[in-house]
Amino acid sequence: MKKHVCDDRFIKLAKVMGIEDSEDPMDFITALDQFHKDIKVDKIKMSDYDVSPDEFEKMAHTAFDSMGMLFGVDHYKFTVDDVVKIYEESFE
Repeated sequence: MKKHVCDDRFIKLAKVMGIEDSEDPMDFITALDQFHKDIKVDKIKMSDYDVSPDEFEKMAHTAFDSMGMLFGVDHYKFTVDDVVKIYEESFE
């Protein structure tokens, strides 16, 4: 999202998720947050499942090992460090 490599796709996703007049890529995050509330998973945290920050690098490598082809077709070429940073920013 911060890289702005596919803002148009996030706007389309926001529209599909109910923000029909979306013109801002961040509307997708708003819609996703609302979806999480609607299905009652908005309070779930990684720490609820005993995930700790020292596992993030291993988790990132596992993501690449198991789903590497998806990283290969992404508009942004993620690195393991990028994925670790996402985990760090998401951790509670």
